[in-house]
Amino acid sequence: MLPPSTYKTIKQARGSRLCVACVAAMAVGKGLRYAMNRMTPTRWPDGRHYYKVRELLKFLGQHGICPGLIFGPPPGPVTKTTPLGCDVPLKARPAVLSIPSAHFPNTEHMLFWDGDVVRDPDPDMPDTVSLVRYRIVEIMPLTYLDERPTRKATT
Repeated sequence: MLPPSTYKTIKQARGSRLCVACVAAMAVGKGLRYAMNRMTPTRWPDGRHYYKVRELLKFLGQHGICPGLIFGPPPGPVTKTTPLGCDVPLKARPAVLSIPSAHFPNTEHMLFWDGDVVRDPDPDMPDTVSLVRYRIVEIMPLTYLDERPTRKATT
């Protein structure tokens, strides 16, 4: 697992639907283009690309990252000490989070939790954000199966 201080927030272009690719890139410490070149996009009717969660899962597996069970948080606000469904706190445990999209109706927006702060690909949000600012719909904890060298984000 990369130490939290080495994670970099990667932003999607305003109006794009690339949050899944951004989260994939953040999870492995690479750039957005790196993730996009290794996942298969799907096209919306308006022609814009997006990436399905199954592409994220495949990408993570190819990089030695095992996604945990996906589940919703307990009622109430989510904090660093909110227990996961198996009584494991989020603190120091990277995860993929989903929230209702603020820009596209009836869709979800993906975030990367680095074990300390939320890294939101939304260009209108700060690079790092507290958990309590979001209404989290799903949490997918990540387990890094092997130690990888720390790398700076690249394109």
